[in-house]
Amino acid sequence: MSDSNSSEQPQKPNGDPETSAATLSTSQFDKLIAVVEKLNVTMEGQKSTMEKVESTLVDHGKKFDILTRDALKSELERKASEATLICRCRRSAV
Repeated sequence: MSDSNSSEQPQKPNGDPETSAATLSTSQFDKLIAVVEKLNVTMEGQKSTMEKVESTLVDHGKKFDILTRDALKSELERKASEATLICRCRRSAV
């Protein structure tokens, strides 16, 4: 009975060293190609993930810029309000 995964098992030499080496090299090359194909699939998945991360970081950066601008605006408004109060107090004291 033959195993469907017989290509994954080492080939038995048939006595000819050159044929044995070629069979071994072909088997190793096939395994290398399979590993490279799996790596390509993995890299495509990582590319997609990194694009999502980039999009999220850009979005968060924009939101952070808005929050920073609002905080600075609020601080300027608070200082302007304090300055107006000080001026009014000084006018009423005179």
